[in-house]
Amino acid sequence: MNEYKKYFESIVEQLNANDVSVLSYLYKQNATDSIHSIKTLEITDHLQISRSGCSRIINRLIACNLVKMVGNARNLGIYLTPFGCTALDIRTNGEMTI
Repeated sequence: MNEYKKYFESIVEQLNANDVSVLSYLYKQNATDSIHSIKTLEITDHLQISRSGCSRIINRLIACNLVKMVGNARNLGIYLTPFGCTALDIRTNGEMTI
């Protein structure tokens, strides 16, 4: 098995329910490019998680290159990368939502 594939699979295995919830919400909202990014405040409100919890989740997903961030500090938008779409597909067994 390719080393890059093994690495990606290990990243996907480490995604927890909150990570998958954020990825799933972005996917449902069609946030797959910078033009359609979703504001972090909308994510926290919809998923009913704290701002600090949401920040931790988003920072972890950014570090894994599963989401990207656009905008400035007051008005951040988040969207799925192609890696994020693939990770969500793998983690949800093709269902793309939880």
